[in-house]
Amino acid sequence: MEYGDVQTFFHEFGHLMHHILGGSSHGRGSVASQWNRTSEKRRRRMLEEFIRSPEVLASFAHHYKTGEPIPAELVAA
Repeated sequence: MEYGDVQTFFHEFGHLMHHILGGSSHGRGSVASQWNRTSEKRRRRMLEEFIRSPEVLASFAHHYKTGEPIPAELVAA
């Protein structure tokens, strides 16, 4: 996957986690709804930050043929 694809995946995964763990049924415009959107944004951003962490990526990002984890140098680039 390209970097942008991975970033989008983690961003969208943040939406999913928000709805699974704390999705709200409040209507639009309510104070609870506004707080919830802010909370959701934080979760998405937190997950997006994971793609910048060599330690996190090495735990699951492996080459499909060799099984080698993603090199830290590649993440830092």
